[in-house]
Amino acid sequence: MPSIRKGKLLLTGVIAILMIYQFAALFLSGQIVSFVVYSALLFLLYLGYGWVKFILAGLMLLTVVIGLLGLTGVLSMNLPYPAATLSIIVVYAAAGMLLLFSPDIRAYMLARRHTGKANARR
Repeated sequence: MPSIRKGKLLLTGVIAILMIYQFAALFLSGQIVSFVVYSALLFLLYLGYGWVKFILAGLMLLTVVIGLLGLTGVLSMNLPYPAATLSIIVVYAAAGMLLLFSPDIRAYMLARRHTGKANARR
């Protein structure tokens, strides 16, 4: 049986990791619009909106595919730090798969959305 508490922990971890990457992108390359959009989507995800997890997972998996194509040389991209790119690809792939396939996250989001904030804290 899926655990709401474990789902909250997993979802909070995914959100924290993605926000760390977004802060890094904001300070390293000034991606203000990306930061604002991701922040809004992650906030809506935490509130329990199910459609947001599909958008975020799709964006992350698209990033994974483009990053892999750039690392292998299929797309000509200037990637000065391949190890950093590879770490982003791994984290985004794991986070996207967790969002899509974790029954615990699904249970937490349903509890958060349908029964309110008080019952989702279990």
